[in-house]
Amino acid sequence: MRPGRVMLALAMSVGLATSVVGCQTVDGTASAPSDQVAAYRSEQSVAAAARSRTQAIALCEQAIPSMAAMVREYNAFIAALNKAQDYTKLHGLDTKAREQLALGANEIRPKVTEELPADLAASIREFLSAGASLNNLIGARRSSELNSVAQVWTRERQTTIDVCARYIPSVSSTPSAPPASSGPATSKPAPTATP
Repeated sequence: MRPGRVMLALAMSVGLATSVVGCQTVDGTASAPSDQVAAYRSEQSVAAAARSRTQAIALCEQAIPSMAAMVREYNAFIAALNKAQDYTKLHGLDTKAREQLALGANEIRPKVTEELPADLAASIREFLSAGASLNNLIGARRSSELNSVAQVWTRERQTTIDVCARYIPSVSSTPSAPPASSGPATSKPAPTATP
């Protein structure tokens, strides 16, 4: 070590020792009055509830139009599939449905935060999961399984809309008719109701 650094280190240690020697303790306890603690906790709870409501509104305002676009493209695909009974004759409507399912999910997913109310977070996650399954089934051309997954997707979409109605009163919470149940492999997939 250089002599200048040694002197600096020595001066700093002497200064630190001098400042510690001058310290004194303070008598008493380290507690806040309980009424102030309660008021603080209440303020924090109100602030958390406000953040949660703000996040819920942001999610709902994004999710509802995204869901409507997803349903429109899915229904167009199903109508064409029911008519043609052949994926090769769909003129790309299967691809458009898959793209819209992915786009809608990508628009909604960033709004799913830790501050969302638990019931809304759960239903939107289920909706997104069912939408991914639906997308995969369309891509795999497994039409015999579409109805059962579409029922879950539709149920979770409606649940999300119903929960959103608590945060955005103008949202309709009238249940829509679920798609027809899945039948044998020869049954036609059913379109889903729009929000």
